[in-house]
Amino acid sequence: MHVKVEEKAEEQGTGDVHEQVKDDVQEPEKIAAQENVEAEVQEPSKPEDIPAVDGDVSKPDLILPEDGSLQEASDVMAIAEREVGCGEGEIKFTGFSSCIGVTVRDGTKVKGVHLALIKPDGNPFNKDDAAKVLTSLGTYSEAMIFGQIVFWKNPANQVADAFQVLEEGLKAGATKEDGYKDFQFDDGEYGAEINEDDDFFPTF
Repeated sequence: MHVKVEEKAEEQGTGDVHEQVKDDVQEPEKIAAQENVEAEVQEPSKPEDIPAVDGDVSKPDLILPEDGSLQEASDVMAIAEREVGCGEGEIKFTGFSSCIGVTVRDGTKVKGVHLALIKPDGNPFNKDDAAKVLTSLGTYSEAMIFGQIVFWKNPANQVADAFQVLEEGLKAGATKEDGYKDFQFDDGEYGAEINEDDDFFPTF
């Protein structure tokens, strides 16, 4: 009787060893499977996995004409003839001689174009040119023209119609009520800024 009990116990012990071995063999597989699951959970999404979100796309500050009639200024504190620039709070033009500055405010940014009566090809500034200037400035809340306005309004200089397009376009484009103003200045150097009182005015 004792022998059978011992044999049975021995067999049971052997079985336990086999089960332990089996568990020991399966344990690495369990760990590997668990690590794979954790890796799948923790793996960051790839850019292509993230769906596109519809929303406003940022617009450029300046929209230059394709024909090259306006160039972006390399220095917004020295915007030359037929150049357009955009500065944070302030811009300046090079010297005016029968020229005007067309300037607008867009938030904290100031944008401006330096215009001459006569183009490089010898022809006067025209209505098509005026439309390109308006397009180049993008959106804005306030607008100003300053400089030799009397020259530009004089029909003898052949730019009065173009100047009217500029005026009407700026008035229509300004989102602020009564957001357009103009100033007659003699030849000189001028600019535009948003001052400490948050007003938009010419500088000298």
